[in-house]
Amino acid sequence: MLAYNLVKDRLYSCKYLHKEFEWTAALGVVAFSKEHINVFVKPYNSDVEAKDIITDTMRVREKLAESQGINIWNSYMLICPEESIEKNVDLILTVEKDTTALRKYVIYSETDINRIPFLDDTISENVKPKKILEDEYQGSENVKELVILVQELTLQFGGKVSYKKLRETLGKKILKEARYHED
Repeated sequence: MLAYNLVKDRLYSCKYLHKEFEWTAALGVVAFSKEHINVFVKPYNSDVEAKDIITDTMRVREKLAESQGINIWNSYMLICPEESIEKNVDLILTVEKDTTALRKYVIYSETDINRIPFLDDTISENVKPKKILEDEYQGSENVKELVILVQELTLQFGGKVSYKKLRETLGKKILKEARYHED
């Protein structure tokens, strides 16, 4: 029940609310929701096989299909084996790669929870905004000018502008301005 408790705690800390369906208790799942995302958690107390998990997930999907106003594509099944069950990589791969029913995650520990995009509470270096130092854009005297430059680059490179590309373009722009002022 350790994995189940970890998942439940993380869901609550991420502001997910417990949701009741008339069928959840019969299927042995606990439902949570937040905005458009529905999460179904099922603890397993004994050795579990991938086919059992997939069958349970299909039952949940069938019930969701019968329910009005629930988007199945934003619904997830979190499988929480009892801590006495040894971590089974084959089970994880088989269940998580299976495309039938809902998206599924097998949770043994807190690090497994961080693999779930909407529950990941780790901070990635890739998503931290990088600070552009003043000396890197000192030739651009107006912030509007910088915004226009970023918009142009965004259109030119299809929506993604790397820090490196922005710095490179700003450098060229500053050199152009410097040459213009020398003449």
